[in-house]
Amino acid sequence: MKHLQLIILVLITLCTGLSAVSYQENQRSEYTIFYTAQDSRLDFSAISAQLRVNIDQLQTGLGIYSSEPVEIFVIPDAANYHLLSRGRENIVEFSDAFYSSLEKRIYIRNRGQINEDYGKVLMHEYIHWYLDNIFERSPLWFHEGMATYYAGQMGYDRYLEFIRARFWGKDTDLFRLGYSYPEDQSDWQQYYLSAYFALQLMKDKKAENWQHFWTLTASNWRKGKSTDFIPTFGQAYQTTLWDFANDYSRYSRRLAWQYLIIGINSLLLALLPIILLWGWFKRRRLRAALPDLPIPVDEELPPDPEQPEDI
Repeated sequence: MKHLQLIILVLITLCTGLSAVSYQENQRSEYTIFYTAQDSRLDFSAISAQLRVNIDQLQTGLGIYSSEPVEIFVIPDAANYHLLSRGRENIVEFSDAFYSSLEKRIYIRNRGQINEDYGKVLMHEYIHWYLDNIFERSPLWFHEGMATYYAGQMGYDRYLEFIRARFWGKDTDLFRLGYSYPEDQSDWQQYYLSAYFALQLMKDKKAENWQHFWTLTASNWRKGKSTDFIPTFGQAYQTTLWDFANDYSRYSRRLAWQYLIIGINSLLLALLPIILLWGWFKRRRLRAALPDLPIPVDEELPPDPEQPEDI
């Protein structure tokens, strides 16, 4: 059966005119090694330098340091990217980049095929690689939440999307989807947003537990051991993944209302100059419509008998 699948894959490759791409090392740093096609003239020195700064900040903030470089393969065209992503999860085929835990590599499309910030996409995938080296049995929402949070990929439009969906009752079951993406493609965006806000709940709303969690993790790292996520999470947060998922559901419902109120207030503030200007024009128009009143004439006063007349 395996031989048959291999033959079919070879035939598809030949029929579509695709050939294996030869890669060469393009740029190397302490944390990353970029590989591009042999005929590529792309320069990744600036992106590599920015990644180094971002990775330094990430490792310093979490207290876990790794100088092992990750291999990053820049795929030259959409056809070859499609071949690489074939047979993996459906979400990979529609992605701009993905991390392969089996090969310990990052694959990313060429810059011309990605509309998002290229450096942020790479940082997102680097965090997947980073966490894969540190943890065992870490939930998928934790991976995606960390990657989205530390890559800085939460734009204002994504906040609005979260508010809209959550306000109308759309929720993500973090416990049920702890280790798999939603089957429906329309739910993928909401899953990333839920992962981000779940990470926010872990980090910003439970800061002491967050610090304890990474202290335990860093201790294992210094001993040369990976960290089993589930018991470490339970020890640091004094809860289970099931209870945390329910806690997040309540938190995200409150969060949607808060952001909705903030959004309405922001809209009113934005409209305030227009309202004031409209009021000024209306008042001016009303004043112009008022009738003209006669100018009062002072009556001539009778002469004062005690005052001498002018000679």
